[in-house]
Amino acid sequence: MAELYYIAMAPHNVVGPLGTMASCHCCATFPNFLVLEWHWIERPYWFTLVKADPPLIQDGYITLSDTPGIGVELVEEEAEKYLRPGTKLFA
Repeated sequence: MAELYYIAMAPHNVVGPLGTMASCHCCATFPNFLVLEWHWIERPYWFTLVKADPPLIQDGYITLSDTPGIGVELVEEEAEKYLRPGTKLFA
């Protein structure tokens, strides 16, 4: 509906790096996309949960890859550190 009325869109984004990359790929399809809200920088592990080449965020921008996948690789050992007790990664 926003596009129909020439209104720019700024989606809400409060997820980690995997969700952010998935959101970025979705946003790339919106003709009225303006900016993706993001405020997870204070999390010390945000940049260690994934491997990205080039680095995920550079000068405030995320560049999407044109290769298969979402452009990052989960570092499973790092993700396992933050699981809730009694849970498993991808169980």
